[in-house]
Amino acid sequence: MKNTLLFVTIVWLLLLGQPDALFADYTMMCTYYGSPVAYVYKVSDEGDISLWYSMTVTPGGEPDSIVFSPNGHWGMVGCWTTDWLPTQWTTLLEIDNNGLINVLDYVFNNDRGWLLAISPDSKFGIYGSDLKTLRYYGDGIYNVISTNNTIMANYEASFSVLNNQLYVGDSYKQIVECKLAEDGITTATGFKLSIDPSSGSEDIKVSPDGRTCIVLSSIHYFVTVLHIHAEGGFELVEQFNTTSYADEVDFTPDSQYAVITCFYDMRIYRIEQDSHLTETDRITLPHRPGEYMAITPDGKYVITGIFNFQVVRILDGGKFQYLPEKDYPHTPGSVSALAFVPPQITEANPSWNMYQ
Repeated sequence: MKNTLLFVTIVWLLLLGQPDALFADYTMMCTYYGSPVAYVYKVSDEGDISLWYSMTVTPGGEPDSIVFSPNGHWGMVGCWTTDWLPTQWTTLLEIDNNGLINVLDYVFNNDRGWLLAISPDSKFGIYGSDLKTLRYYGDGIYNVISTNNTIMANYEASFSVLNNQLYVGDSYKQIVECKLAEDGITTATGFKLSIDPSSGSEDIKVSPDGRTCIVLSSIHYFVTVLHIHAEGGFELVEQFNTTSYADEVDFTPDSQYAVITCFYDMRIYRIEQDSHLTETDRITLPHRPGEYMAITPDGKYVITGIFNFQVVRILDGGKFQYLPEKDYPHTPGSVSALAFVPPQITEANPSWNMYQ
């Protein structure tokens, strides 16, 4: 009896002290075309998907992108912007200590509302083609910063943790490097590079270590790879085509691999030291991978799909293993955006200081 009580006490203390270590479930948010309602799912350490709850995230517009802060405490939802007023808002999300996602507020955004990025220190949010800026302080406090940026981003944007610069695609088929100052003003650093004839229209994403930027396009070269320098600046590494055009890219958290979904299949590439990509595997799934895909924060699984989720395990050596028993037949509609909430940095963790 004493041993049983001791065991229960130890487990209870572990639950109080390290719940995330014991329950390695991750939170995944998914939005759907034509619906203001988002669904929030849990993905277990074994790759099982279960619905947690649903919530209204837009005033009526079509949600088209989701981004969460690196510290796991807030995020944004962007809309496919049209002349219709309900689509001209960016939603601010707040995540409480229990992992519940709540709508904090809406900020006006009347141009390319799907463009979203959050700075590596989790202080600033960028939204819209004119790179509007807001400062998030925590505990539901934020302010919109008045900016008169002359940079016009055409499609996507992503920050590099290596040098804290922002990389955006413009309407001239160029990737432009931008600096975000402490006052929230974004200016061009002077480094820009043409990726013509590619457009960068599908996706722009920087690896977690900040040294590799992958740009996806729907025309000409589908994949463009850039190598980012710590001191600023970047260089073109390679451009190549996939069999069908590339939709979405994501990285494993250790930045060793990049996963790209194409129209018909999904591919995984090892990222070399100079940012060159070496394909290590590809897989054709029962259903199209779709335009939206995300890798779990532990780097173990890829979740993808249009009308149902498909789960693929990432094995050692950059190999894929499809897990049909993990398929989840969600029904709300066609997926428009998909993202995982990063594990929260808490005040008990010394690294919290970098986010204040």
